[in-house]
Amino acid sequence: MFYKSFHENIYKQSASSSFYSGVEQLGVLGDQKTFWTEWLISISWVTLRSVVQIHSPLFLFIKKGVLGVRMTGKKYSCILFDMDATLIQTSDEYIDFIFQRVFDELGLKGDLELKKRLWYDYKRSSILKEFYDDANKFWSALHKHQKQTIEIRKNDISIYGPNDLRTLGCLKNRLNLKLGIVSGSSEELLDISVKELGKDKFDYITHVYNNHRTKTGGILHCMEKLKADKKETLYIGNDDGDVIAAYEAGVDTGLIRRTELEEYRYFAPKLKADHEFKELSDILALF
Repeated sequence: MFYKSFHENIYKQSASSSFYSGVEQLGVLGDQKTFWTEWLISISWVTLRSVVQIHSPLFLFIKKGVLGVRMTGKKYSCILFDMDATLIQTSDEYIDFIFQRVFDELGLKGDLELKKRLWYDYKRSSILKEFYDDANKFWSALHKHQKQTIEIRKNDISIYGPNDLRTLGCLKNRLNLKLGIVSGSSEELLDISVKELGKDKFDYITHVYNNHRTKTGGILHCMEKLKADKKETLYIGNDDGDVIAAYEAGVDTGLIRRTELEEYRYFAPKLKADHEFKELSDILALF
């Protein structure tokens, strides 16, 4: 009875972890003859989990690949990414600087909070209408100043952390996935961001200004170039616009919810991403 009770407690701890999420044990659970094998797997996992509480790509590979565990979920062969606030972060200093140039040109005033909402918020167009009527003139001025200050931009972007680079490397080199970028950034700004990440990590890169006009068009164009199957493609972004674009393109959606940007998001009640991630490395849990 002691062993049975102890085993049940260990199993409950293990089953509640992501180790058992989306996977199944091959010929282990429910077989009395393999009681000690099951017990060893369970206690080993709980011990590993207690000692190594990290989210590195290596740890996630161990977590998902130990002792004959296989995925029962969907398999992806192609992952496409948005760029800004998904793979690359921009400093508050640059956001303040670039919008101030636009405000000065158009005779407008606004604090950093307003500028960040215009930069990150999916409802930025509605926010702009509250204090300025000519949206085309405003966004054209922004793009102009971004191009004029391209050298400053280089020093004000960065990756979210080294784990992101390792994750991209795992997806491409270990899992042999096709990776692409579909961004709303201009070509000049996108080039800078790609260099920060490493161009060799991506099989195809495009932006909405490249005759696509919308992210949906960009996603479809990227899939065509990569000869990707819609059923095996996942598009990952950071806001409602990315989710909508993926739905319209007919591919699965992934939403990366960076904690520091949550206040700038408004999720449509009927729209829900197929997958949500707190960190880029969480993607590896799908495989």
